[in-house]
Amino acid sequence: MWEMVKIPERLARIADYVPRGFVAADVGTDHALLPVYLVKEGICPRVVATDLHAGPLEVARSSVSASGTGGKVEIRQGDGLKVLQPGEVNLVIIAGMGGKRMINILESSPEVLKHLQRLILQPNEDAPELRKWLLDHYWFLIDEDLVREKGRYYEIIVAEPRSDQRENDLLSQLAPVLGIENGPEVLLEIGPCLLQKKHPLLSGFLKEKIDKLEKIVASLEKAQGLGARRKQQELREKVNCIRKVFRLLLF
Repeated sequence: MWEMVKIPERLARIADYVPRGFVAADVGTDHALLPVYLVKEGICPRVVATDLHAGPLEVARSSVSASGTGGKVEIRQGDGLKVLQPGEVNLVIIAGMGGKRMINILESSPEVLKHLQRLILQPNEDAPELRKWLLDHYWFLIDEDLVREKGRYYEIIVAEPRSDQRENDLLSQLAPVLGIENGPEVLLEIGPCLLQKKHPLLSGFLKEKIDKLEKIVASLEKAQGLGARRKQQELREKVNCIRKVFRLLLF
């Protein structure tokens, strides 16, 4: 008999942002732990679990079969949203891949995308680029979260569609508070919702980000060429801006 395995905190936190009654798709489902959890907990009446690779899907099928959710969790092999029909699901979850890859997935299926009511995205990298893409394509950043798991920070971005071309109100409100010229850019780097609610993990997250950027700056010290010097200066400015936000959080 299937016994529900405690899912990682990262996945549990993602599940918290799924409205009850929504039909969801989990893109890059891997072992289908999240779809099974969403159905077992009565959050979703149905979930489509997709993955590009056959290996993970075999494990996913075993998980679904053992859990008795075969009638409510459907396994599909394919690339991103291309295995979905427009309007088939209310919400798409993409977790555990790079932000640029997520952008490619979203751009590749515009008809599916325009019927969605919510996106829940957990990028492993390139979160600032992903936030910018969402805003540029008329999605509101309605919430964000941070999870620290096995010594690593994970960002969760929750977005909903908007019908006009106005800039996200949150960026407009917060950027002047920072008191820096490139406030919106820094907010995309940090996460405007994380900053607004002063997420308890944000200080540690920013400290780690500053440390990583400073190491890159140091590695460019011996680099030759105008491009390297410009990159170094750009990163120094970014570090200074993030440091300012860090100090604002402490007082």
